[in-house]
Amino acid sequence: MVPFDPNAHNERVIGGYDAPPNYWKWQISLQENIYDDGYHYHICGGSLIGASYVVTAAHCISSLDATLYRVVAGEHNIYEYGGTEQIIGVERITGIPTGTKTWPRDTISPC
Repeated sequence: MVPFDPNAHNERVIGGYDAPPNYWKWQISLQENIYDDGYHYHICGGSLIGASYVVTAAHCISSLDATLYRVVAGEHNIYEYGGTEQIIGVERITGIPTGTKTWPRDTISPC
């Protein structure tokens, strides 16, 4: 995985602007200890859908070992500590059961 370079020219967002800190309160950074080096790296975004639940894209999860992941809420700049971050370990990862086309009612991944 290549680290994100905030100084690289990126044309994916056109006409956008930085949101004020904590404007999108439900947005989280999903982070994984990818290299088993004690550090967690941002791999995907996600949304808080309850006090203890996060939903993210299935392709963001490379392992069902919940101890490899953490959720960071209140983050504005992943390269600077701003004092508003809340770091929460992931307790369980749940996906759509094989052969199922829709989410069963109670199988969203809690953090």
